[in-house]
Amino acid sequence: MKQPKIFNLGLSRTGTTSMHKATQALGMRSTHALNGGGWPLCHYIYPMMRNDFQWLDIWNQFDAFHDLPIPLFYRQFYQQFPDAKFILTPRDKKTWLASCHHLVDNLQSHVRVYVTHNKTPEVMMMLSAFIRYITYGTVDFNKQLYSETYDKHYQDVLDFFDDPSRKSQLLVLPICKPDKDDEQTWLSLCSFLNIPRNITRYISKQPFPHRNKRGG
Repeated sequence: MKQPKIFNLGLSRTGTTSMHKATQALGMRSTHALNGGGWPLCHYIYPMMRNDFQWLDIWNQFDAFHDLPIPLFYRQFYQQFPDAKFILTPRDKKTWLASCHHLVDNLQSHVRVYVTHNKTPEVMMMLSAFIRYITYGTVDFNKQLYSETYDKHYQDVLDFFDDPSRKSQLLVLPICKPDKDDEQTWLSLCSFLNIPRNITRYISKQPFPHRNKRGG
């Protein structure tokens, strides 16, 4: 049976790296921020903004997709992959805003983690700024714009999947809650993704990944 595509619609700093690690732990080919596709991010983002999805090779290379710019294009992904699964990872907005502020203020050191032989820090900084602009309408951190974007994005996603024909394709999974139950989180995720019972029994006894603890 072919694995349906999985799109994480949570904004950055809502557990996207943790979800990336979780889908990898389940044996899926997973990408975070479209890394690992063999091309720089700009190779993907511009065609996506033009709704040119069909020819992009990255959809064949991975099963699960996390972090920006993925959440911006859920309507297009639904059209392109009608059997896809979508995951929304809400987070307490106050702590999310603080995490975003910290990230933007420390971006220079943060991007060094992702620099490879063909991606200079300057290129990564420009791509990061561009994605922040198309997401939040600002390059710098702006609490009001970030807050408004958060509210609108999550409500729009919930409204879109409130349609009876789509409702079963969305899982709301708040993995950043301090009192999150790891076993129940795994069980909810595995049930949604139709993971075989033997794998579910094993993985549900493991700690749920918690990466980038300051911001998810």
